Amino acid sequence: MFENNKTIGSYHSDFEKEKGLIEVENVKCSYPPFDQIVLDDLSLVINSGEFVTILGHSGSGKTTLLRSLAGFEIIQEGYIRINGMLASTSWTHLPPEKRKIGFIFQDYALFPHLTVRQNISFGVVGNKNDKKKRENYILDLIGLKKQDYRYPHQLSGGQQQRVALGRALAPNPVAILMDEPFSNLDRQLRSSLSREIRDIIKSSGITAILVTHDREEAMILSDRVGVLVDGKLIQISEPEKLYRFPASLEVSRMISETRLIQGIVQKKYINTEIGKISIEKIQSGDSTFNEGSPIIASLRPEDLIIKKSNSDIHGTIVRKEFSGNNLIYCVELKSGDFLHVDNFNRIDSLNEGENVSLDFSLRNPISIFPK
Repeated sequence: MFENNKTIGSYHSDFEKEKGLIEVENVKCSYPPFDQIVLDDLSLVINSGEFVTILGHSGSGKTTLLRSLAGFEIIQEGYIRINGMLASTSWTHLPPEKRKIGFIFQDYALFPHLTVRQNISFGVVGNKNDKKKRENYILDLIGLKKQDYRYPHQLSGGQQQRVALGRALAPNPVAILMDEPFSNLDRQLRSSLSREIRDIIKSSGITAILVTHDREEAMILSDRVGVLVDGKLIQISEPEKLYRFPASLEVSRMISETRLIQGIVQKKYINTEIGKISIEKIQSGDSTFNEGSPIIASLRPEDLIIKKSNSDIHGTIVRKEFSGNNLIYCVELKSGDFLHVDNFNRIDSLNEGENVSLDFSLRNPISIFPK
């Protein structure tokens, strides 16, 4: 069933036949006594100049992936190739200093006894004039030329982050790796600085890999986002494709708010408690279904419409939450299940205890997954 959706599942592997700047193939990494698998048959290709984010919860293996790319971890199976050079296999391991990879740590790891300029010049090689030119270029790039004499403790958190980026870029690496570099900043600064850092990276033309647990950060900054769950790369794609065509329920939940409702597959539609969804409006990720199969529909906040009703009643509002740009209603359905529904325009404000009808907006494909 769902013949028109056979290609949907290909979104998580559309890169695997390419040759890229960084190639990871069937990598397995585990910790002693080697029964704790952290990376499980992971394959990934990153092209030159790309900004790729690996999104995952704590313990998903995202930091281990970065450390394996940088040469800080030894892999047990598969291979890692960087800029055409074999860097890691089960039988060979290129040391970190020979990989030409920049690494930005979560705590920045700046040298406290060195100035901004000295921190940046630390990894730069060449004669005095060449080093000076490179330092000045990086200082201009990160916007700290006038603060080059300051020490790390004299800088704000955002400035320290830019110095860490400048130090990683200064030796002209083939790529830079960033391990949740914005996690120690408050939300407002994190939002503005992350965009600023992305602009700097893009203007330099460098390839970048960021790992984070922040889905908003991942979706805004990246050319592509990969979802990592328990050491497996479940799906990787452009942010909008990932949002519209998640390969699994895990991916759908990971990358955005989702509203779940149960249903049954019929011949030409999905039957749910609040109405029918035409097969033409369904995408089924990597799954196939037969008539009568129970499913879970994953709805985005904009996929639902709520109205006050005295006749066609689907449920009752039991709670109302104000969330800045919208109102969120918790609706108890007749089955006893609860469904959160967003009212973005807030024109028709509803109250707790009121009966409501619900409908699908059907502006975008609705994802369904096995129950």
